[in-house]
Amino acid sequence: MRTMPGSNAFMGGGRSSGVMPLEARAPHDPATAGRAVWAVVFAGGIGSRCWPISCESNPKPLFRGFLGDRSLLEETVMRFTLAGCVLPKNVFVLTTGSGVPLAREQMGALGIPPENIIEEPKPEGTLGALRYALGKIGKAGREILLLSMADNLIRPIEAFRAALL
Repeated sequence: MRTMPGSNAFMGGGRSSGVMPLEARAPHDPATAGRAVWAVVFAGGIGSRCWPISCESNPKPLFRGFLGDRSLLEETVMRFTLAGCVLPKNVFVLTTGSGVPLAREQMGALGIPPENIIEEPKPEGTLGALRYALGKIGKAGREILLLSMADNLIRPIEAFRAALL
């Protein structure tokens, strides 16, 4: 298992007692110098494909169990922030109305502001969700915008970062 320095094996088995300090998670990278990088993470769904593990009130990306003590959403957001790609304040999560409280709880522990958890008013598929999210974040995402589904697993983090930046 590979880990980021100071991360206490964030990608491996157990989670450390704390999260890396915000300033350590998003160093400035020459590839994005002077430009803001934003991320929109889609973490909704009605829970039909993994039922009964996930359901409308607990979509698959928010379920803690696939990865042990963290959700796929937490893993996805940590991938962006710990790799130094996106500052926590620039991460937006789009989820269902019933998923908002759990998403806010999980993302709060990672330094994501509660106002960056966006409720999708009605399911309109990925393109509709993107259109809605862009309308909510406005001009913020016009420099560099990364889009990700929250239900994927990408390792090692170093390869992800190298491919992205």
